Amino acid sequence: MNTGITSARYAKALLRFATENGEEAKVYAEMGQLLQSFVAEPRLTAMLQNPALPAAQQSALLVAAATPAGKIVTASVKRFMDLLVKQKRADLAQYAAASFLAQYREEKGLIEASLTTAVPATDAITERMRNLVETRTGRKVSFATKTDPDIGAGFILEYGTYRMDASLKRQFADLKRALAG
Repeated sequence: MNTGITSARYAKALLRFATENGEEAKVYAEMGQLLQSFVAEPRLTAMLQNPALPAAQQSALLVAAATPAGKIVTASVKRFMDLLVKQKRADLAQYAAASFLAQYREEKGLIEASLTTAVPATDAITERMRNLVETRTGRKVSFATKTDPDIGAGFILEYGTYRMDASLKRQFADLKRALAG
């Protein structure tokens, strides 16, 4: 079985179903939450692969992992989780969530970008970087900012497969390599 192809097909079906029900934006948030749950709790995958865990509990576990704090999961996601469990594909939930997010962003013309700075970036700098990415890609940008004092100064801008590392840490590493070699 090819995990990538199978999970992409499930994700495509979920996207189509959620769109028909007008829930695609909410499902996008829930699939993002599900993916975060798998990252935050590595034992989740092992629990889903446990044959002793009843189907109802597998479905409830997946629904709980996809539910953002203080919210109720959409009907689309509930039915999707039930389908995965019924088809004995609960172990594909993580991959299907990642594929759903990618397909949703592609359909909506979105791209994710992140800006890492040594000190918190001002709104003006964040907006300038957002505009730069939007101009280069021709897409709407979902922008995240992070602070990492370890980079010393400068910034790291990432989107798609592009990475612009203008940090002091990288410049020191380049200098060290040049002096050593």
